[in-house]
This record gives sequence, C-alpha cells and structure tokens, in this order.
Amino acid sequence: MQNPFDIPVPPPLPASPFDQPAFDAALPMPINLWLQQGLRGADAERLFEHIRLHRDGTQERSLLSDGMRRPPDGNPDWTVRMEGAWAIVHYSPAIMEPCMLTIDELVSLVLRWFDAQAPGVAQRLRSILAAPPAPPRVKNTATLILAAALGMNDLSEAAVAKALGIPLELEKTSEPMRYYIGRFAEGPFETADFRWNTERRSGDLFLKARTFRLDDVDFDALGEWPAFSGFDLMRPEEPGATYAIDFGGKLLRYREPKSGRDPSTLAIEWKRSAYAPAMQACGEPPAKIPQLTAAHGFRTPGRYWLEMTFASGAWMPSPPLAVLPHHAARVELANIREFPSLAMHQNDRVRFTVQVLARDVRQAGENGQWRDTLLARIHDVCVAAKGQAEKRAFRMRDVVLAAGERGAVVDVLHAAGEPDKYIVESVDENGATAWIAEYGAEQLSLESPRPSEVLQFEEMASGERSLLLTREVPAGEFPRYAAKIAERIGGAIVDRAEDPSERVWTVDRDGLRFWITHEDYGPGPEVALEPQSAAAGATMDEIRRKLIATQTPREIVFRLARDEQGRLMLASGCYELDYFLNYDLGGGGDVNDRDSLTQEIFGQIRDFRMGRCADVRNGGDGVCVRLDARGARLELAVPGAARPGPLLDEDEFVSVMLRWFDAVNPDLAVRLRSILREANG
Repeated sequence: MQNPFDIPVPPPLPASPFDQPAFDAALPMPINLWLQQGLRGADAERLFEHIRLHRDGTQERSLLSDGMRRPPDGNPDWTVRMEGAWAIVHYSPAIMEPCMLTIDELVSLVLRWFDAQAPGVAQRLRSILAAPPAPPRVKNTATLILAAALGMNDLSEAAVAKALGIPLELEKTSEPMRYYIGRFAEGPFETADFRWNTERRSGDLFLKARTFRLDDVDFDALGEWPAFSGFDLMRPEEPGATYAIDFGGKLLRYREPKSGRDPSTLAIEWKRSAYAPAMQACGEPPAKIPQLTAAHGFRTPGRYWLEMTFASGAWMPSPPLAVLPHHAARVELANIREFPSLAMHQNDRVRFTVQVLARDVRQAGENGQWRDTLLARIHDVCVAAKGQAEKRAFRMRDVVLAAGERGAVVDVLHAAGEPDKYIVESVDENGATAWIAEYGAEQLSLESPRPSEVLQFEEMASGERSLLLTREVPAGEFPRYAAKIAERIGGAIVDRAEDPSERVWTVDRDGLRFWITHEDYGPGPEVALEPQSAAAGATMDEIRRKLIATQTPREIVFRLARDEQGRLMLASGCYELDYFLNYDLGGGGDVNDRDSLTQEIFGQIRDFRMGRCADVRNGGDGVCVRLDARGARLELAVPGAARPGPLLDEDEFVSVMLRWFDAVNPDLAVRLRSILREANG
C-alpha cells in the first residue's frame, strides 16, 4: 500500500508567523511545528530506537517526550505515544490538537524531514531501523530489576524472588497477609520488603535504596515516565518529593531522601488480581460520602459516589454531571484497570466510590467550549441496577413497507415449530420511533451487517490470543457475518456447533483451524476469532491486518437527544463520533472565525475531494480523525483506547456533521456547505 506521505515536497512557502517555512502544505500545523521547532536529532534517534522495538515485537507501547526525561518540573513541549501500529503526536499539548498517524507514516515523515535538513541524522536513523533485533535498552541494574518486577504476569512470592534475583525469607504471617524480606549483596538497592495478600492476590514491594536516584532509571525502557505526585509530609519540617507511574494494575511510587538521613524508597503496588470476583449488589449509598452531581463546586481531593453506565467503550456518569454554561465535562478514571470485574457489568448501572484528585478546566480554542476534566481514582464499585438499557413500550401495528424502506431488527421471536419473526423499528432523524412492527423473514430483505469491528486481542486460557471482532452482530445476522469473515481472511466454514447461548463454528485457512464464536451473554453479543493451535495463533497479527484492510464502514444513525440541561446532544451510538461533535467541535465557533477547528477540517475535506491531498488528519482534544479513500477513521486520543477506532463512510460522516450544525449553529452550516461547494466547482 502506498504511504500517504510519499508525495512530492512542495516548493518552499512564505515564512510562517513562526519565521519558519512550512515543511509540507498537506500536513497539519502541529506536525510542521513539531518537526521545525521540537524534534532534535537526539530525540529522533530515541524515537527510532523505540520504533525498532515495536517492529521487533519486543515493546507494545511507548511514550516519548522532550520534557519528561527526568522527573518533570513542568509541562512537556511535545509527546509522541505509540501503541500497536499507531502513533499520536501532540505538539504544544496545552494549545494545539493531537495528530494521529501510523508508525510507518511517522517513520517516512521524519526521514523525509532529516533528508532535507540533516542527511547525517537521516542516515543514523536508517541504521537504527536496520539493526538486528535487540532486547529493550536498559541502563543499569535498577532498570533491570524494575523491568523484571513490573513484567510479572502472576504475582507470588516465588515470582517476586525470581524477578529480583534474591531469596525471600518469610518473616511473619497474619492471614491472609504474609511478610517477606530479602537482601541484596550489591547494587543500588539494599533490601526488598514484600507484603503478599494471598486472598486478594495483591501485594506491595518496597525497595530500600543503598545508592539510588530516580534519574538512574532508564524510563524509556519501561515505556512510562514518573509524574510529580506531591510531598511526603510525615516530617513537615523536611518534606520529600514523591513521584508515581500508573501502569494500570501496578503503581510505581518513589520518595526522595530527606537531608540524607533516610534512604530513598521505591515501591511497587499491585492493587488487585486479574482474578477479581464479580461485583456485589449495592446497598444504601454510603451515609458519610456525598454524591457527585456537578462538575464544579466540589472539594479536591475529596471522596464522592456517583452512578455510571457503559456506552461505546467508556464509563459515563448517569445522570450526566451538571455543568456551567458553555462547559462540557468528563470523568477520567485513573486506575480503571485495577477493577477487571467492571468488564462483566457493562450492561449494568454501576455505583463508583471515587477520590476526585483534580479538576482541569481548559478552553477549546479562543471562543470554544470549556472542557472540565475530573481526574479520579476508584476506591470501590458495586452494581446499582442490573441492565442499564432503557426499556421503551411500543404499540405494535400493521405497517405496509414500501420498496426500499428501511428499519432495524430490534428483536427476534422464537417459537417451537414456527418460523422466526422479526421486530423491526424505523426511526426518524430525531431518534423518535416512526413505526415498529412484526414481520416474517420472507417479508424482509436483510441488509449485510456493517458492524463496528473492535479487532482487539484478548488473552485465552491456552496462552494464545483471541481476536474480538464485534459486539454489534445479533444472533440472526451471525451466519452471514461469519461467512463474510471467513471469506475476508481467505478461509472457509467447515463445521458448526451451537447451543442456546453460544455458537462455535470452525474456519479452515490453509490447513490451520480457527473457531469463530458468537456469545450472547454478559455485556452483550460478542463475535470472536480464536486459534485452535499455536501455529494458527502465530498468524493472528497477519489476520488482524487483513481484516483492517478489508473493513467496511459502519452505518451512522443520526439521532438527537437533550441532556438534563436541555442542550442538544448527538446520540448516534458511536461514542467517538458523539464525543467529537458534542464536545470537541460543539457549536463550531463563530461563523466569521475562518481559523476555527471546524472550518479548518471542512477546508481539509474540500482539498481532499479536489485531490489536493492524499488524506485528512485532524481532531479535537478527545478524538483524532483521519479521512482517506477508505473512509473516516475516528479514535480516542487517550492511552488504552481501542485501536483501530470505528471506520465511517466519508459521505455519511460529512452529512452527519452538516446536520449537526444545522441543529446547533445554522449560520455556520451554511458557511460549511459553501466551503464544500468549492470542491464541486
């Protein structure tokens, strides 16, 4: 596939306001400024070393930054996050929007830049990529010890002793707690204190330093950097600074020594095991903990409870938090990976007890909407109500379908000895039900499913990886979808096994066998592809790439709703699209502001349709958008978000945006249509 960046470099442009010529008119301004002012030769070499590790398969994610090489004393000027095949470049994070591109495109872009600016650097970068596979780069024993401890998959005293390379002695037992101590003969650490909860399968490891400072650790090799987290005030007269890194289920904490009297301490905390039990049902709300009802007017830090529901990949407050005029709010759960049981309750209403740590308020653009981000840590969760989906009562009536009229199958009726019947609903553009009726299969022409495919790997008990395909194919559409999946990967269905809750079909692909399963319990229907052998498992990455390349755009349902404050909100069911329009673009800004993000994006879409550029890359604070010949790809610009995000049809994507502004800013909608008309002559 041709790289979109392999286009001729345009002639030099007039000087920009930054007194630098633009590198490539087809690239977003943040990328140009990152290359011109942010990226140095040493930074590029560090970046390419991590890219090599990604290509070798020895590293899954990286976060690089110019301002985070040591414990930070301020905001970084730029960051680059890589995960899977994707990279997000964020230049001047407090001002500009993030840009999303593939790692291959990032390589091509940086090489082109240094070919023009510093050929010697470009040559060194190519030599880094050509080097033979190597283990992750480490700097000293401290880094080796931390990498081994953080890389443990099964927490136990034996696993910790093996990672540290020293024996651990049992000091005392107070069930379910066990306390172990170990001593290092040499190196940066003196002792290791491991406290192990055998019941909860959680633990803490305290490493008492002999000669150790935080900047002795090569955090590039660990893939994350420490953030300042306050002061240890056990001795107020000489407080020590503390730093922390949240690795999901593991938290790395460091306390600086105080006046040389105490040794520094490094701690790794395993909060909870991956084998956490299912959540319990909630009782009455905690009496001494207030409910969080608004995104303002609360204490930080402060403990609160709120109820949340899971929608399109994220937990959202339900009901939504009250906000100030022209504000939008979201709750960022910093330690959600420590509560794996949440995955079992995505169809329920869950009560969260959280510690709200901070409130970040930023304005999106000069005249844009304000963003309220509440950073919180989860303390406890429980099930407030089973099944959070709203139940609507409909009155069935006879409807005569006209040719081409469309509706959605919302239920399938089964009866012994009788053919299945389908409940079909049609809605108008505002989301209201136009009609709902019952039909036999012979009365309907079912469209091929266009699901939003997740395409994410999940661990299997066998040690292999399954590929979650979609959560949007109902039971009635599974046979058609399974056959299409087999065709897309170059295989064939050779066996079918079914029971009331699960279907397990077998796919043969060049002599290798896979299961394609449909499970209709838990959070909802899921379709997954599972290898039946290690040889089949070795092909899963190649299969995922093939499925991404043959993915079809999902349908967009344009529905408007109102929140508790009466504001119009898009409720398409695609979380990334809803967030992009409700919060990133919002009202779109003043119609006379030709530099607004909204008008910038529509200008890029016009240039794409006129053939002036190979694709469009842009986005807001929360969502990155890439539009090319295959459609519009939307992805959340946050760590751990689904990659790839949903693929939307370009025309439908543009149409939904125009209809959104018809509703929230009609004058701007007229202006946007005039921009697009230039592409039509």
